[in-house]
Amino acid sequence: MKIHSLFEYAWYRVFSPNTLDFVSMGIGIEDRYHRLFPWWANHLQSSRTLQQEALSLFGMPDEIEITILGSGRLYDVEPAIFNTRSGVHLFDYDPRSIEYCRRRFAHRSDLYLHCIDITGSMNEWTGRL
Repeated sequence: MKIHSLFEYAWYRVFSPNTLDFVSMGIGIEDRYHRLFPWWANHLQSSRTLQQEALSLFGMPDEIEITILGSGRLYDVEPAIFNTRSGVHLFDYDPRSIEYCRRRFAHRSDLYLHCIDITGSMNEWTGRL
């Protein structure tokens, strides 16, 4: 873990303890992504290929919005999704991921970032559905 990650972890531990598990998981994923990329590359490409095939198969019109739950840093998301859709909603409870996406897609006015605990909402949503 990098030094700046330790300081961020400590900051979230004090000021946003509810997100700490998600921050910790995000730091771990980010670290493994950079350290082990050669071993992740095939999986990431397979994920993107599957998404490309689904987009081609279903032929979704441009006016349909996309929602990505647990979006993280979008390592396994096909970039073309962001070029062909009228709106993209990203949900993740790791505020570091949300900030990463905010910076990466600052030029997009149709990107909606939601820092919410989807996992904790599943029981409530299941009861409503």
